[in-house]
Amino acid sequence: MSIVSSAGCELVFELREPDAADAADASPPLVCPADHSAPAFAGTLTKLRDDNCFQYSESDQLAVCLDFPIPRDGLIGAPLLPATLEPEIPADGALFSAVISPDGTQLITLLSVESAPPATIEVYLREATIWRHRSTSPSVGGASMGVPSRGPNARMLVFDPNANSALGKLIELEQQADFTWTPLRTTMPESFGDVRPTGSIMNLSPDGRQVIFKTGGTIGYAYRDSLDADFTSSTVVDATGYANAFWVVMTEHCERLIGTFLEGGVYVAPQS
Repeated sequence: MSIVSSAGCELVFELREPDAADAADASPPLVCPADHSAPAFAGTLTKLRDDNCFQYSESDQLAVCLDFPIPRDGLIGAPLLPATLEPEIPADGALFSAVISPDGTQLITLLSVESAPPATIEVYLREATIWRHRSTSPSVGGASMGVPSRGPNARMLVFDPNANSALGKLIELEQQADFTWTPLRTTMPESFGDVRPTGSIMNLSPDGRQVIFKTGGTIGYAYRDSLDADFTSSTVVDATGYANAFWVVMTEHCERLIGTFLEGGVYVAPQS
């Protein structure tokens, strides 16, 4: 049975075997633009959740919401409850970022502990319904941490505002076999061209070849041919309605754009 929820409504379709007519009428799966230009998304936004998420990310089945400073998790479409971390974070600690890996096996957080600065990247692995701590890595000066690509050798971008540049710098991290994160390369925001990430949270696509970010009132998008290449000059994403979004993340194959808003709520728009 297939169930689709949208804007509080639920549609239920009967279960039956597909036939030749279905195959002929089926729409091809959405893909990112072949010329690597920025994808466009529908102008009408649908509320995905009422949760007050500072950050929101999804795997195939699980969703994670950072209801600052509390991470919440649950199945996509189900209520998101406070996540269980083992061990718990210190009493004087706070999570400033919490995202789920594309395969749903890792919760990656940015932890700041008042009695033990500086901040660190903490990785937790999924065990049944809890997250068990697995690794600790330096935050490399990162004030923000985006959604990673899938592993092995997953990538993640952090923004360092303390760099010797008016716009700071971006540091790309690579995950090692022991689940720690190490610096791989540094990119200056100026290399992105006119649509520059200025203190932006940089969210990678699951394949790691695309990045999407909020800068000012616009959404920037950049592409690279491989994980070993640099991102090309970024362009503006056609996504009416996201001007007030704080955080934006794009799902596999540019199918949907998900945004969290400071006034509350998580909204989604399909590729147009």
